[in-house]
Formats: sequence, structure tokens, C-alpha cells
Amino acid sequence: MLSTAICVWAGLHMPAGVTWGDLTIVGIICGIGFTVALFFATAAFPPGHLLDQTKMGALLSFSASLLALIAAYIRSATMPQLLRPRRPRHR
Repeated sequence: MLSTAICVWAGLHMPAGVTWGDLTIVGIICGIGFTVALFFATAAFPPGHLLDQTKMGALLSFSASLLALIAAYIRSATMPQLLRPRRPRHR
């Protein structure tokens, strides 16, 4: 949600038909998936170095959202016509 809000604030547009409610539901589902990943890591590995590395990998995977935000910004700067909604032409 925060990444989407930052993107909208930066001038990008959400796809047609996607609402903030939709994003909230997807965010909750992603949060559940993240929690399940940490649960399985705890259940799969004994306490120690390997479990710590696994948990850190799951936590650092959030940095991918920052990279996606940067990539979307660069793409919108170089190809703005792809990210803007098309308006029908009236004749």
C-alpha cells in the first residue's frame, strides 16, 4: 500500500478498475504469505545460523519493493506513454 501511495504521489496511475480497496485486500494476502514464509522457516530449520539466515532473507525480500518502485519511476520517465491511461479520441 505504501509503495502504491508513493507511486501515485509521484505521478503514476493505478490501472483502470483497481481501487484502494482492491489494493488493501492484496496487501493483506501478501502479508499472510510473508507470515507463512517465516512460520515455515521456523518449522523447517532448527534454531541457529541457518534459521537466522532464512528469516533475514525473508525480511530483506521487502527491499525488492523498493527496487520495483525505482524501476517503475525510471520506466515512467523514459516511456511515459505506457503508464498513462489512454483516452478515447472523439471524432
